[in-house]
Amino acid sequence: MDLLGYDKVIIGGSIYAGKIRKPAMRFCSDNLDILKNKKLGLFICGIADGDDARKQLESAFPKELLAVAVAKESFGGECNYDKMNFMERFILKKITGSNVSQSRIAEDNITRFANQMKNA
Repeated sequence: MDLLGYDKVIIGGSIYAGKIRKPAMRFCSDNLDILKNKKLGLFICGIADGDDARKQLESAFPKELLAVAVAKESFGGECNYDKMNFMERFILKKITGSNVSQSRIAEDNITRFANQMKNA
């Protein structure tokens, strides 16, 4: 992908077992020098909130990109236990302490992120 024609770039992905998906990590690594010079937005989707979400966001992206990003947010997420296999349910129960489907969409964070990108 040729990023040179873009002023703003938004990168994000889901958090799975505490980590962002490998394609997002690889994209950041492969394009690090170009991305550092863009108006950059970084986001994650996951059910963690508060300090846990902040730590996941900080570990999801290279420090060089986090330092220059004009917007960084956790958008929240959902987990639907009916669609998970045994291992996924086991891991989420360990993480959340619950075995009930959950929705934690952070609409305020999404709006704040969009405004920060718009005004960048």
